[in-house]
Amino acid sequence: MILNLILVPIPEIGVNGAAWGSVACHLVAFTIAISSLRKNIKLDLTVSKFIIKPIIAVAIMGICSYFSYVTLLRNNCRKIGNNNSNRHSCNRLCSSNCGIKSVFERRNENDARRRKNL
Repeated sequence: MILNLILVPIPEIGVNGAAWGSVACHLVAFTIAISSLRKNIKLDLTVSKFIIKPIIAVAIMGICSYFSYVTLLRNNCRKIGNNNSNRHSCNRLCSSNCGIKSVFERRNENDARRRKNL
């Protein structure tokens, strides 16, 4: 709470300061909870169980999520791209994915050339 009051008024940080303050608060609460669990119930947490396995799981989940997102985005943009009225909205939607954006830019260039030749 105190970190939020310090960070939020700084113009360069702004609302992001609330997020950082929240993360710091949760880290402190986590540290207190783990230390009390270790003392009271003799909790034995090894590094491999507690740190390495979750990091590997998060990495695998992140990779799978990224590739499924790219695949779904590509399929949706192909469907939207077939309709000329929706093509520009799809370009905005796909602007984060350079490969898809370049495909639609080439299509738009080809369409412009065809119109010019008519």
